[in-house]
Amino acid sequence: MVEAVRTLLTSGGAVLSFRVGELHCALPIESVRQIVEMVAITPLPDAPEIVPGVINFHGQVIPLIDMRLRLQQPPHPYTLRTPILISQLDDHLAGLVVDTVLGVAELLPQQLQDPAQILPEELSSHLLYLAAIAPTAEGVLSILDPGAILPQREKRALVRAMSRQRKKG
Repeated sequence: MVEAVRTLLTSGGAVLSFRVGELHCALPIESVRQIVEMVAITPLPDAPEIVPGVINFHGQVIPLIDMRLRLQQPPHPYTLRTPILISQLDDHLAGLVVDTVLGVAELLPQQLQDPAQILPEELSSHLLYLAAIAPTAEGVLSILDPGAILPQREKRALVRAMSRQRKKG
């Protein structure tokens, strides 16, 4: 769990909320560097399925993660207006492709609940990426743990794919 999530769970704070398919999600605001619209994607052979490729972000090559695929939502084609959340995932930057950015919300620690105690068994695969659940006026907000979005196995595969691409390039 990244430090921004620990702080949010103990003290509350701001989150950036967004939609991914039918899901209403959020990340701690500290983990989001910038929001950009879709840019040219360079395919990355041998990358995990959830990584459609890499983008150039201010001279730095960073991977894109399709959050629809990550959260088992039906695929949806990108448009020029598709938002990308440039986010700090543990020790590296990645672009998270989402459907719609909704805005910033302030959460109190007492609003946050443990997702393992709420989600039904059939949604347990989502628990890997969730830090908390928060009921809001708009429905249930799923607070994602940025450090869990890319598990170690996929992180290693991504590093290998990016390394091979650099050697070719």
